[in-house]
Amino acid sequence: MRCPPLGRPRPASADQVPADAHFYAVYHHLRLTLEARGHPVPQARNRNSGARVALARNHADLPVLPIAAAAAFEPDHRLWPDPASICTVTGFFTSLAAVREISGLTQHEVSRRSAGGISTASISRLVNRDGLPATWTTTAAYLSACGVPDSQIRQWHSTWQELR
Repeated sequence: MRCPPLGRPRPASADQVPADAHFYAVYHHLRLTLEARGHPVPQARNRNSGARVALARNHADLPVLPIAAAAAFEPDHRLWPDPASICTVTGFFTSLAAVREISGLTQHEVSRRSAGGISTASISRLVNRDGLPATWTTTAAYLSACGVPDSQIRQWHSTWQELR
């Protein structure tokens, strides 16, 4: 006996995927949904820790970061990423990398502009890490060397503190 199609899968929006989603939660939801529709239900095979693998959004599919409205009124008219729109650690580092790209500077130039505050290797580690830095000083020096206005650096600091 052939089962009727379940329909096209729909991508979940960010508010539909809980922060602590893992394979077991997906399996449980799928099982309940299929059972309610009278479809065959899958069998769980969670003999090891595979069912506890965390799920996350694909960051390559994230929307483009909104631009700070106030940035248009800055003297240099550069449109910096809005730190208030950052809600994930990965988004924080993606926005940090975007700051350097918008500034038009290379990592070496940012290092030089920081007057010895941060090395080129530190800049690379800063934008390519998985967790937030333990201290704010390197991030502040990076943003300042890229030319981000002090008012926005304070907003970045607030975002950094919220994500910790």
